Amino acid sequence: MKIIINLLNFTSENITGTGYFMKRIFELLNAQNTKEISFYIFHSSNIDVKKIFSINEQLDVTYKSVKYMTNIGLRILYEQLVLPFYLSGYEVFYSPTPAVPVLFRFNNTKIIATIHDLIPFYIKDKYSFIRRLYVRWITKKSAKNSDSIITVSNNSCCDIVKVLGIKEKKISIVYNFLSNRNFVKSKISKNYFITICTIEPGKNLSNLLKAFKIFKDRYDKLDFKLYIVGKKGWDYEQVFYLHTVLELQDHVIFTGYISEEEKNVLIQESMAMLYLSAYEGFGIPPLEAMYWNKPSIVSNTSSLPEVVGKAGIQCDPYNLEEIAESMARIIMEKDELCDKIPCQLRKFEPTEQVNKFLQIIKM
Repeated sequence: MKIIINLLNFTSENITGTGYFMKRIFELLNAQNTKEISFYIFHSSNIDVKKIFSINEQLDVTYKSVKYMTNIGLRILYEQLVLPFYLSGYEVFYSPTPAVPVLFRFNNTKIIATIHDLIPFYIKDKYSFIRRLYVRWITKKSAKNSDSIITVSNNSCCDIVKVLGIKEKKISIVYNFLSNRNFVKSKISKNYFITICTIEPGKNLSNLLKAFKIFKDRYDKLDFKLYIVGKKGWDYEQVFYLHTVLELQDHVIFTGYISEEEKNVLIQESMAMLYLSAYEGFGIPPLEAMYWNKPSIVSNTSSLPEVVGKAGIQCDPYNLEEIAESMARIIMEKDELCDKIPCQLRKFEPTEQVNKFLQIIKM
Protein backbone atom coordinates (compact mmCIF):
# COMPACT_ATOMS: atom_id res chain seq x y z
CA MET A 1 0.00 0.00 0.00
CA LYS A 2 1.35 3.43 -0.97
CA ILE A 3 0.37 6.44 1.18
CA ILE A 4 1.04 10.15 0.75
CA ILE A 5 1.28 12.17 3.98
CA ASN A 6 1.01 15.95 3.81
CA LEU A 7 3.21 17.66 6.43
CA LEU A 8 3.61 20.95 4.53
CA ASN A 9 1.69 22.83 7.21
CA PHE A 10 4.60 22.41 9.64
CA THR A 11 7.31 24.98 9.02
CA SER A 12 8.94 25.23 12.45
CA GLU A 13 10.52 22.82 14.89
CA ASN A 14 8.22 24.25 17.57
CA ILE A 15 5.21 22.08 16.85
CA THR A 16 1.99 22.29 18.88
CA GLY A 17 -1.06 20.02 19.33
CA THR A 18 -1.68 19.07 15.69
CA GLY A 19 1.99 18.37 15.11
CA TYR A 20 2.30 16.33 18.28
CA PHE A 21 -0.62 14.15 17.19
CA MET A 22 1.34 13.15 14.07
CA LYS A 23 4.65 12.90 15.90
CA ARG A 24 3.24 10.45 18.44
CA ILE A 25 1.71 8.33 15.68
CA PHE A 26 5.10 8.15 13.97
CA GLU A 27 6.83 7.23 17.23
CA LEU A 28 4.82 4.01 17.41
CA LEU A 29 4.97 3.08 13.72
CA ASN A 30 7.55 0.41 12.98
CA ALA A 31 8.50 -2.16 10.37
CA GLN A 32 6.10 -4.70 11.89
CA ASN A 33 2.87 -2.69 12.08
CA THR A 34 3.49 -0.96 8.74
CA LYS A 35 4.44 -4.08 6.81
CA GLU A 36 3.67 -3.63 3.09
CA ILE A 37 3.08 0.13 3.56
CA SER A 38 5.29 2.71 1.86
CA PHE A 39 5.04 6.41 2.73
CA TYR A 40 5.65 9.43 0.53
CA ILE A 41 5.97 12.47 2.80
CA PHE A 42 5.62 16.05 1.60
CA HIS A 43 7.34 18.48 3.95
CA SER A 44 8.69 22.02 4.09
CA SER A 45 12.36 22.27 3.10
CA ASN A 46 13.24 24.42 6.12
CA ILE A 47 12.67 21.71 8.74
CA ASP A 48 14.35 18.44 9.70
CA VAL A 49 11.17 16.40 9.30
CA LYS A 50 12.72 13.11 10.48
CA LYS A 51 13.88 14.64 13.75
CA ILE A 52 10.82 16.77 14.47
CA PHE A 53 8.35 13.93 13.89
CA SER A 54 10.58 11.11 15.21
CA ILE A 55 10.14 9.09 12.02
CA ASN A 56 11.44 5.57 12.50
CA GLU A 57 14.31 4.59 10.19
CA GLN A 58 12.65 1.16 9.81
CA LEU A 59 9.78 2.65 7.83
CA ASP A 60 9.70 2.62 4.04
CA VAL A 61 9.68 6.39 3.45
CA THR A 62 10.38 8.67 0.51
CA TYR A 63 10.64 12.38 1.28
CA LYS A 64 9.53 15.26 -0.94
CA SER A 65 11.06 18.52 0.26
CA VAL A 66 9.18 21.63 -0.93
CA LYS A 67 10.56 25.18 -0.81
CA TYR A 68 8.81 28.39 0.24
CA MET A 69 6.19 26.70 2.42
CA THR A 70 6.72 29.29 5.16
CA ASN A 71 4.66 31.55 2.91
CA ILE A 72 1.08 30.54 3.75
CA GLY A 73 -0.31 31.73 0.42
CA LEU A 74 2.21 29.71 -1.59
CA ARG A 75 1.55 26.65 0.57
CA ILE A 76 -2.19 26.83 -0.05
CA LEU A 77 -1.62 27.17 -3.81
CA TYR A 78 0.76 24.20 -3.76
CA GLU A 79 -1.66 22.00 -1.81
CA GLN A 80 -4.59 22.81 -4.09
CA LEU A 81 -2.95 23.14 -7.52
CA VAL A 82 0.20 20.96 -7.40
CA LEU A 83 -0.39 18.17 -4.88
CA PRO A 84 -3.35 16.66 -6.79
CA PHE A 85 -1.01 15.74 -9.66
CA TYR A 86 1.03 13.53 -7.31
CA LEU A 87 -1.90 11.36 -6.21
CA SER A 88 -1.79 9.01 -9.18
CA GLY A 89 -0.52 5.59 -8.15
CA TYR A 90 -1.21 6.11 -4.44
CA GLU A 91 -4.03 4.41 -2.57
CA VAL A 92 -4.30 6.95 0.25
CA PHE A 93 -3.67 10.64 0.78
CA TYR A 94 -3.55 11.51 4.49
CA SER A 95 -3.24 14.89 6.20
CA PRO A 96 -3.02 15.44 9.99
CA THR A 97 -4.81 18.75 9.32
CA PRO A 98 -7.80 19.67 7.11
CA ALA A 99 -5.32 20.65 4.35
CA VAL A 100 -6.26 18.22 1.57
CA PRO A 101 -6.84 18.87 -2.15
CA VAL A 102 -10.41 20.11 -2.48
CA LEU A 103 -10.58 21.90 -5.83
CA PHE A 104 -10.24 18.85 -8.09
CA ARG A 105 -9.31 15.15 -8.10
CA PHE A 106 -7.96 13.07 -10.95
CA ASN A 107 -8.26 9.55 -9.59
CA ASN A 108 -9.72 7.31 -6.90
CA THR A 109 -7.06 7.92 -4.26
CA LYS A 110 -8.73 7.74 -0.86
CA ILE A 111 -8.47 11.09 0.95
CA ILE A 112 -8.34 11.14 4.75
CA ALA A 113 -8.24 14.41 6.70
CA THR A 114 -7.86 15.05 10.40
CA ILE A 115 -10.16 17.72 11.83
CA HIS A 116 -9.06 18.20 15.42
CA ASP A 117 -11.63 20.81 16.33
CA LEU A 118 -13.98 23.50 15.04
CA ILE A 119 -12.34 26.38 16.92
CA PRO A 120 -12.71 28.93 14.07
CA PHE A 121 -16.48 28.30 14.09
CA TYR A 122 -16.78 28.88 17.85
CA ILE A 123 -13.97 31.28 18.78
CA LYS A 124 -14.03 34.36 16.56
CA ASP A 125 -10.81 35.87 17.90
CA LYS A 126 -8.71 32.72 17.50
CA TYR A 127 -7.32 33.90 14.15
CA SER A 128 -7.01 37.11 12.18
CA PHE A 129 -10.00 37.78 9.90
CA ILE A 130 -8.41 36.52 6.67
CA ARG A 131 -6.92 33.43 8.25
CA ARG A 132 -10.22 32.60 9.94
CA LEU A 133 -12.00 32.76 6.57
CA TYR A 134 -9.47 30.36 5.06
CA VAL A 135 -9.52 27.88 7.97
CA ARG A 136 -13.33 27.79 7.96
CA TRP A 137 -13.38 27.32 4.17
CA ILE A 138 -10.78 24.53 4.08
CA THR A 139 -12.39 22.77 7.05
CA LYS A 140 -15.83 22.75 5.39
CA LYS A 141 -14.47 21.65 2.01
CA SER A 142 -12.18 19.05 3.54
CA ALA A 143 -15.01 17.53 5.57
CA LYS A 144 -17.22 17.20 2.50
CA ASN A 145 -14.54 16.10 0.00
CA SER A 146 -12.63 13.63 2.18
CA ASP A 147 -13.59 9.97 2.05
CA SER A 148 -12.91 9.60 5.75
CA ILE A 149 -12.35 11.98 8.68
CA ILE A 150 -10.28 11.37 11.77
CA THR A 151 -10.96 13.46 14.86
CA VAL A 152 -9.65 13.32 18.43
CA SER A 153 -12.68 13.34 20.72
CA ASN A 154 -16.36 12.53 20.87
CA ASN A 155 -17.04 16.23 21.36
CA SER A 156 -15.27 17.13 18.10
CA CYS A 157 -17.14 14.33 16.33
CA CYS A 158 -20.47 15.77 17.48
CA ASP A 159 -19.42 19.27 16.41
CA ILE A 160 -18.44 18.06 12.92
CA VAL A 161 -21.83 16.40 12.53
CA LYS A 162 -23.76 19.40 13.89
CA VAL A 163 -21.85 22.32 12.35
CA LEU A 164 -20.58 20.83 9.08
CA GLY A 165 -23.48 18.49 8.35
CA ILE A 166 -21.30 15.39 7.99
CA LYS A 167 -22.72 11.92 8.63
CA GLU A 168 -21.29 10.32 11.76
CA LYS A 169 -20.40 7.08 9.93
CA LYS A 170 -17.77 9.02 7.97
CA ILE A 171 -15.93 10.04 11.17
CA SER A 172 -13.55 7.95 13.28
CA ILE A 173 -12.11 8.91 16.68
CA VAL A 174 -8.42 8.46 17.44
CA TYR A 175 -7.65 10.00 20.81
CA ASN A 176 -4.53 12.01 21.42
CA PHE A 177 -2.06 10.03 23.49
CA LEU A 178 1.46 10.20 24.83
CA SER A 179 3.84 7.63 23.39
CA ASN A 180 6.83 6.17 25.23
CA ARG A 181 5.58 7.63 28.49
CA ASN A 182 5.13 5.79 31.77
CA PHE A 183 2.92 6.89 34.63
CA VAL A 184 5.10 8.49 37.32
CA LYS A 185 3.65 8.93 40.77
CA SER A 186 5.36 12.23 41.54
CA LYS A 187 5.35 13.14 45.22
CA ILE A 188 6.63 16.67 44.62
CA SER A 189 4.01 19.42 44.79
CA LYS A 190 5.49 22.89 44.95
CA ASN A 191 3.36 25.97 45.40
CA TYR A 192 2.63 26.77 41.80
CA PHE A 193 0.15 25.99 39.07
CA ILE A 194 1.05 25.52 35.43
CA THR A 195 -0.79 26.09 32.17
CA ILE A 196 0.55 25.18 28.73
CA CYS A 197 -0.79 26.94 25.66
CA THR A 198 -0.12 29.43 22.90
CA ILE A 199 -0.71 32.92 24.28
CA GLU A 200 -3.78 34.04 22.34
CA PRO A 201 -7.38 35.10 23.10
CA GLY A 202 -9.02 31.68 22.67
CA LYS A 203 -7.01 30.24 25.55
CA ASN A 204 -8.90 32.46 28.01
CA LEU A 205 -5.74 33.60 29.78
CA SER A 206 -7.22 36.95 30.73
CA ASN A 207 -9.84 35.28 32.90
CA LEU A 208 -7.21 32.91 34.27
CA LEU A 209 -5.04 35.83 35.41
CA LYS A 210 -7.99 37.61 37.01
CA ALA A 211 -9.08 34.45 38.83
CA PHE A 212 -5.53 33.75 39.99
CA LYS A 213 -5.38 37.24 41.48
CA ILE A 214 -8.62 36.57 43.38
CA PHE A 215 -7.28 33.20 44.57
CA LYS A 216 -4.08 34.72 45.94
CA ASP A 217 -5.82 37.59 47.72
CA ARG A 218 -8.84 35.75 49.08
CA TYR A 219 -7.20 32.51 50.19
CA ASP A 220 -3.99 34.07 51.51
CA LYS A 221 -1.84 32.26 48.96
CA LEU A 222 0.72 34.99 48.48
CA ASP A 223 3.53 32.46 47.93
CA PHE A 224 1.72 30.72 45.04
CA LYS A 225 2.92 31.27 41.48
CA LEU A 226 1.54 30.50 38.03
CA TYR A 227 3.74 29.37 35.14
CA ILE A 228 2.37 30.06 31.66
CA VAL A 229 4.28 27.91 29.18
CA GLY A 230 3.98 28.59 25.47
CA LYS A 231 4.90 30.86 22.60
CA LYS A 232 3.24 34.16 21.74
CA GLY A 233 0.31 33.78 19.36
CA TRP A 234 -2.10 36.18 17.73
CA ASP A 235 -3.16 39.25 19.74
CA TYR A 236 -1.05 38.22 22.74
CA GLU A 237 -0.48 41.84 23.87
CA GLN A 238 -3.71 42.05 25.86
CA VAL A 239 -2.54 39.23 28.16
CA PHE A 240 0.76 40.96 28.96
CA TYR A 241 -1.04 44.26 29.50
CA LEU A 242 -3.41 42.65 32.03
CA HIS A 243 -0.44 40.93 33.68
CA THR A 244 0.98 44.39 34.39
CA VAL A 245 -2.32 46.00 35.41
CA LEU A 246 -2.99 43.25 37.97
CA GLU A 247 0.56 43.64 39.32
CA LEU A 248 1.33 39.96 38.87
CA GLN A 249 4.88 40.39 37.61
CA ASP A 250 6.36 38.58 40.62
CA HIS A 251 3.73 35.86 40.67
CA VAL A 252 3.01 34.86 37.06
CA ILE A 253 5.97 33.67 34.97
CA PHE A 254 5.85 33.51 31.17
CA THR A 255 8.45 30.94 30.10
CA GLY A 256 7.96 31.12 26.33
CA TYR A 257 8.37 27.93 24.30
CA ILE A 258 10.56 25.49 26.22
CA SER A 259 11.95 22.00 25.62
CA GLU A 260 10.07 18.80 26.45
CA GLU A 261 12.53 18.14 29.29
CA GLU A 262 12.02 21.58 30.85
CA LYS A 263 8.26 21.30 30.47
CA ASN A 264 8.16 17.87 32.11
CA VAL A 265 10.10 19.14 35.13
CA LEU A 266 7.65 22.01 35.57
CA ILE A 267 4.66 19.66 35.37
CA GLN A 268 6.23 17.08 37.68
CA GLU A 269 6.87 19.60 40.46
CA SER A 270 3.60 21.55 40.12
CA MET A 271 0.54 21.45 42.30
CA ALA A 272 -1.86 21.10 39.37
CA MET A 273 -2.51 21.92 35.71
CA LEU A 274 -4.89 24.76 34.80
CA TYR A 275 -6.55 24.58 31.39
CA LEU A 276 -9.47 26.93 31.00
CA SER A 277 -9.75 27.39 27.24
CA ALA A 278 -13.02 28.59 25.81
CA TYR A 279 -13.02 25.64 23.42
CA GLU A 280 -10.73 22.65 22.75
CA GLY A 281 -10.92 19.75 20.33
CA PHE A 282 -9.03 17.69 22.90
CA GLY A 283 -6.63 19.36 25.33
CA ILE A 284 -3.27 17.60 25.59
CA PRO A 285 -1.80 19.42 28.65
CA PRO A 286 -4.26 17.85 31.14
CA LEU A 287 -3.36 14.45 29.68
CA GLU A 288 0.35 15.24 30.07
CA ALA A 289 -0.27 16.24 33.67
CA MET A 290 -2.00 12.95 34.46
CA TYR A 291 1.13 11.02 33.48
CA TRP A 292 2.92 12.88 36.27
CA ASN A 293 0.03 12.14 38.66
CA LYS A 294 -1.16 15.75 38.59
CA PRO A 295 -4.86 16.68 38.53
CA SER A 296 -6.22 19.54 36.43
CA ILE A 297 -8.76 22.33 36.62
CA VAL A 298 -10.45 22.51 33.21
CA SER A 299 -13.31 24.29 31.52
CA ASN A 300 -16.65 22.49 31.72
CA THR A 301 -17.01 23.00 27.96
CA SER A 302 -16.14 21.19 24.72
CA SER A 303 -13.88 18.14 25.04
CA LEU A 304 -12.10 18.93 28.30
CA PRO A 305 -14.54 17.08 30.62
CA GLU A 306 -14.05 14.06 28.32
CA VAL A 307 -10.27 14.23 28.83
CA VAL A 308 -10.08 14.57 32.62
CA GLY A 309 -13.20 12.65 33.62
CA LYS A 310 -13.41 12.38 37.41
CA ALA A 311 -9.66 12.94 37.79
CA GLY A 312 -9.98 16.72 37.67
CA ILE A 313 -12.18 19.69 38.58
CA GLN A 314 -14.44 21.24 35.96
CA CYS A 315 -15.62 24.84 36.15
CA ASP A 316 -17.17 27.65 34.14
CA PRO A 317 -14.27 29.35 32.28
CA TYR A 318 -16.05 32.72 32.48
CA ASN A 319 -16.88 32.62 36.20
CA LEU A 320 -13.88 34.14 37.99
CA GLU A 321 -15.17 33.28 41.46
CA GLU A 322 -15.68 29.63 40.51
CA ILE A 323 -12.20 29.38 38.96
CA ALA A 324 -10.58 30.88 42.07
CA GLU A 325 -12.56 28.54 44.33
CA SER A 326 -11.50 25.58 42.18
CA MET A 327 -7.85 26.54 42.71
CA ALA A 328 -8.38 26.35 46.45
CA ARG A 329 -10.33 23.10 46.13
CA ILE A 330 -7.71 21.28 44.08
CA ILE A 331 -5.10 21.85 46.79
CA MET A 332 -7.37 20.25 49.39
CA GLU A 333 -8.73 17.46 47.13
CA LYS A 334 -5.50 16.64 45.32
CA ASP A 335 -4.96 13.15 46.76
CA GLU A 336 -8.54 12.07 46.09
CA LEU A 337 -8.33 13.26 42.47
CA CYS A 338 -4.93 11.63 41.92
CA ASP A 339 -6.36 8.24 42.95
CA LYS A 340 -8.63 8.40 39.89
CA ILE A 341 -5.91 9.23 37.37
CA PRO A 342 -4.69 5.68 36.49
CA CYS A 343 -8.21 4.60 35.51
CA GLN A 344 -8.71 7.70 33.35
CA LEU A 345 -5.36 7.18 31.58
CA ARG A 346 -6.41 3.75 30.31
CA LYS A 347 -8.86 5.54 27.99
CA PHE A 348 -5.91 6.90 26.00
CA GLU A 349 -3.78 3.76 25.70
CA PRO A 350 -1.21 4.48 22.92
CA THR A 351 -1.09 1.12 21.12
CA GLU A 352 -4.87 0.99 20.88
CA GLN A 353 -4.98 4.48 19.30
CA VAL A 354 -2.24 3.69 16.76
CA ASN A 355 -3.99 0.46 15.80
CA LYS A 356 -7.21 2.42 15.21
CA PHE A 357 -5.27 4.90 13.05
CA LEU A 358 -3.75 2.13 10.93
CA GLN A 359 -7.10 0.40 10.57
CA ILE A 360 -8.62 3.61 9.17
CA ILE A 361 -5.72 4.06 6.75
CA LYS A 362 -5.97 0.49 5.48
CA MET A 363 -9.77 0.33 5.13
